[in-house]
Amino acid sequence: MTKSPAFNGNGQQTDDGVNYTYKWDAFGRMTEVKSNGGGTPQVVEYKYNGLNMVIGRHADLNASGTVTTSDKWEWFIYDPRWRHVATMMVAGTAFSASADTYVKEQYYYHNAGRGGRGSSSYIDSVILRDRDDTNGLNGSTDATMEHRVYYCQNWRADVSVTMTEAGRILEWIKYSAYGVAQRTSAAEYNHDGGVDSFDDSDFATDYAVTPTPPTAADINFDGTVDSSDNTMWAATFADGYDTSRGELAQTTTNARYNRLGYAGYWLEPAGQQYLVRNRELDPLVGVWDERDPIGYHDGADLYSYVNAHVVIQKDPTGLVRSACLSGGCGMATLASPLGLPGDAYCILAVSACEMSDEYKHRFDEVYRLIATRCGANVDIRTLITCEDTPETCSGRCGRAVAECDNGKGSVSLKLCSKPSCWTNKRDFCEAALEELLHISQFCRDGYFPNCTGFSITADGCLDRELEAKAFSNQCDPIPAKLAEICNDRNFCLCALACGSCANNYPKDFPGDAAGERLVACLRKCKPKKPFNCPGLPI
Repeated sequence: MTKSPAFNGNGQQTDDGVNYTYKWDAFGRMTEVKSNGGGTPQVVEYKYNGLNMVIGRHADLNASGTVTTSDKWEWFIYDPRWRHVATMMVAGTAFSASADTYVKEQYYYHNAGRGGRGSSSYIDSVILRDRDDTNGLNGSTDATMEHRVYYCQNWRADVSVTMTEAGRILEWIKYSAYGVAQRTSAAEYNHDGGVDSFDDSDFATDYAVTPTPPTAADINFDGTVDSSDNTMWAATFADGYDTSRGELAQTTTNARYNRLGYAGYWLEPAGQQYLVRNRELDPLVGVWDERDPIGYHDGADLYSYVNAHVVIQKDPTGLVRSACLSGGCGMATLASPLGLPGDAYCILAVSACEMSDEYKHRFDEVYRLIATRCGANVDIRTLITCEDTPETCSGRCGRAVAECDNGKGSVSLKLCSKPSCWTNKRDFCEAALEELLHISQFCRDGYFPNCTGFSITADGCLDRELEAKAFSNQCDPIPAKLAEICNDRNFCLCALACGSCANNYPKDFPGDAAGERLVACLRKCKPKKPFNCPGLPI
């Protein structure tokens, strides 16, 4: 969808240019949504506490077309981790009125971790919801929770299936890259987009096949087609509805009424946005509705959702991207857990490095250096490529490249995507960091704009290699021989220089002695700045 949004002076969206207008309070919180239609009827309004939690919601619960005093307020109750655990209905029409005696709905979350504090569970990993639907969405509650729904979530924590406590599937939900939902009823037996008599007759035909009915008729997935499937199908078909896109669940009174969707986020059905604690995500365009409240801590784009790394990252606070998912940050090799081809997963692996707790700040810093030093000579969006060529997949399996075309320069990082190149995640991330810093060195040390007079391997080799290796945290254990020729303060740097130059000039090292290689390296590189390595004849 194409939108032409308008923003206020604080960077908050006031009009999406298509469907809705937005109102914000002095603390940067969305307080009201109105339709862009005739008369601009109110769609929903919110109240907050001092911790930025939405504690009150006033929406068109009676389906009159606008929010009026006939619609009750909903009070939201949270646990200490800012998870919505319960909803109370206000007995009167004002937010400050007394609440009903009984809870409208309750949510239960996974809470793995020592002492039940939940630190080992994703914050929006939900188990089930109980709901009182006696008098509909806008009615008074009683002491009975008629509907219990269990949630099944995928690798990103998207709610992909909802089911009853008996195991009957209510609906399947798929999502676009940024969370636009497409829900399909379990009663959509023939997958034609609608639930009608043809679905019922198609099931009946399959169910009647003897001696072995098709597996599609195994509605309860117990491995056998029998009378229990027929009974479950009757309930499923009676509760069926047509496939629809852009809605998480039907907004009618039934068991599948649901507001939890993409990454486990809370969907506002009235405005089709996810309320993600400190901000609101628009899934239609894949950006936040307002700037990041903590500024540039999470990157240069204050509106981008997880820097477009939607496959392996999420942002449940609305402030900063989480580490990563599906083994991305803890990967042992480049073997793809998602079944992607090597070059595609190679790019995802770089994203995993960028978001890991260990390397995130270093990647942020090197990208800042590249942007500052290289300017128009680099396009960050296409900076990193993965290729399986003999030139790239040799040595350390990664190389910084500077190229010139009629005096105009460009830089890039080329990584080999073959798993055999990388022994572990640390090796991969540190190699990427080292080569990215070399790219910034190209730009800093005068290669551009004339594209002459600079060689990363011959001119000032030691200085640049040491800088890049120190930056990428490649100070590995030092062989005993090196400790004899470098003092405690400098032997690490000397060893790194030896390893770097040894890779650059293999023909210069006929012997295996570490000391001989180091001396030859330092002689060849001719460092601009002397390093204090006693006893070295340079």
